Amino acid sequence: MHSPLTKWGDVGDWKQSSNMGPLLSNEVVEAGCSTNELASRFPSEDLRNPIIQDNIADDELLQDYLTKCRLEHWYKSCKEGSKNSLDRHAEEAQRERELIRAVDSVESASGSLQDDGLASETTNPDAPDGFDGDDEESVDVDVEMEDQ
Repeated sequence: MHSPLTKWGDVGDWKQSSNMGPLLSNEVVEAGCSTNELASRFPSEDLRNPIIQDNIADDELLQDYLTKCRLEHWYKSCKEGSKNSLDRHAEEAQRERELIRAVDSVESASGSLQDDGLASETTNPDAPDGFDGDDEESVDVDVEMEDQ
């Protein structure tokens, strides 16, 4: 999975995108508010002028958010929180991969012990499940339990 929203580099399955991502507010102030910026996309003045007017109104709202609501502060806080969340997710995924490798390694070692015949000393091939004590013949002496 690739995300255009990260600019912090590879984090787990998230990949860096060089051409897309959130912009800083100073990069979008007054964007799309002039005829020159929109003329190539909207050649018709009848279509372009209402878009410019809407963009100017949006720009005024953005200016208010920047000054009154500390938008830059919240942007930076959200960006940092997102990065920390991605880092934690990547660390958890790495721990899970290491745990899976460890379990696979133990299972592999256990299987090789039985394959090498080393485990045969503790098993009885005649017993239904292959372990001593599973059949009546493996017990030589009756054992009485004592209460203490």
